[in-house]
Amino acid sequence: LPNRALLDTVSYLDNGLNTKNKGYDVLVGSTQKNPRLIDDWFEQYDKGMDFNKWKISVNSPTLGRVVNTSAAGRYQIIFTTWRDSAKLVTTPLTGNIVNPNNPPFNKDNQDIVANFLMASRLKRAGLSTSDIVSATTNINKFEELLRALQEEWESVKLLRINGKFKGMTVRDTYDFFIQAYNAYN
Repeated sequence: LPNRALLDTVSYLDNGLNTKNKGYDVLVGSTQKNPRLIDDWFEQYDKGMDFNKWKISVNSPTLGRVVNTSAAGRYQIIFTTWRDSAKLVTTPLTGNIVNPNNPPFNKDNQDIVANFLMASRLKRAGLSTSDIVSATTNINKFEELLRALQEEWESVKLLRINGKFKGMTVRDTYDFFIQAYNAYN
């Protein structure tokens, strides 16, 4: 449950939760006025990521240059991260896995890979699920979690660098995290 609340917060920063499919079908570069969605996505989506079809060129503020990216889904995972993580997760992936390097980009697999990425980043920083729980009463602990996650999610990095991302401050993001955590309890 604590992991779910933190992942909801990452997703909210990246693409919001107000899409028809709760962000699982969102492609990088999507906006409310100009949505970019995976055309035929559904919860049991059985196709892998389509880097060539989904990629766009965007300016990366943290890299300071234009990059091609296919970041997609609720957690805006890029293809190389998807491919590499699919080999490392210990929770079994779901769906008909034709290509183990590019498993189905369905809801369950996005959650499994995002949870793996989050847990890996937290572990590298010496943090765990208990620290997520501690963050519910301590904004400084929440900022420590963000510091650990910023190497995985550019939205988190930009929030920490600029103090705002898409109009949300760290405090706004913290308040959303608390709401998400309380919704699961």
